[in-house]
Amino acid sequence: MKGFCLTNRTGDGFKLLQVMKTHGVKVNVVVYNTLIHALCKNRKVGRARSLMNEMEEYSDVTFKILISAYCNDNNLVQALVMMGKCFSYGFVPDVVTLTKLIEVLCNAGRISEGVEVLERAEGNGGTLDIVAYNTLLKGFC
Repeated sequence: MKGFCLTNRTGDGFKLLQVMKTHGVKVNVVVYNTLIHALCKNRKVGRARSLMNEMEEYSDVTFKILISAYCNDNNLVQALVMMGKCFSYGFVPDVVTLTKLIEVLCNAGRISEGVEVLERAEGNGGTLDIVAYNTLLKGFC
């Protein structure tokens, strides 16, 4: 799967996924995340989100990939929805993902939502660094 995805052959990746399922192979979260990441890199975020719906379980990486992809597309509504879903499954996005989301929110003039993201992450045990706080402070300027 990784080889197909690294060479932008996501179509072959989907074929491999189907073969795995057909032959009774339990497809794990790493296989799905690899394909989801490749789809997002190729700006096929909708397809990646649909693939997520097929998964039996998620990991923090699943959410990180999709939150980052939505941020890259400036789709803040979906980025925030995905972040909420991430928290509801007991995961907290990593500091890089949180900082990216805060930055995109601040750049869009949605600073109060950036503050909410920061507070919610900290309230759920997330750790933020000086870069995250500076990103938020720049939003106020």
